[in-house]
Amino acid sequence: MKSPRMHRHHIVPRHAGGGEGKTVLLTVAEHAEEHRKLWEAHGRWQDHFAWKSLAGLSKTRPYTLPAETYAKIAASNRGKKRTRKTRARMSASRRKSGHATHSGPLPRRWRKKISIGHLKFHQKHKTKRPCVECDQSFLSAHARAQFCSAKCRQRHWRRFRCRKSKSYA
Repeated sequence: MKSPRMHRHHIVPRHAGGGEGKTVLLTVAEHAEEHRKLWEAHGRWQDHFAWKSLAGLSKTRPYTLPAETYAKIAASNRGKKRTRKTRARMSASRRKSGHATHSGPLPRRWRKKISIGHLKFHQKHKTKRPCVECDQSFLSAHARAQFCSAKCRQRHWRRFRCRKSKSYA
């Protein structure tokens, strides 16, 4: 007869602050049951995940946690300070899994989509404004736009700079 596969179960789970302290040898079914009891007693998502995984409830597809549990995990990790080494490992893991944020120059098709969206936004939000330098009206989508051209901006800047330097001299 084949002996059952044994698992080493930490009396105080490592995710709950227990280290390499007291452990007991249990069968897989007993180990799953222990994590179910811990989950019912303390409500920790790690025990829920261990229970479902060990109980074999994830044979057809990988076991996924309920949405509320993911929200709890995110809330518990928010604002945590991480070492440079940890951040590097997380980044490498994301890159390996295809989850990485894009680095390097954007692909042409992305640039095209971005520029089209940018143009649409500017066409929709353009308003007439008077130029500070020459009082000519011009269209701009930027709320802080003051000049109708680069020449007017330079002219104004030169006049302002000259005025400023004369007042301090």
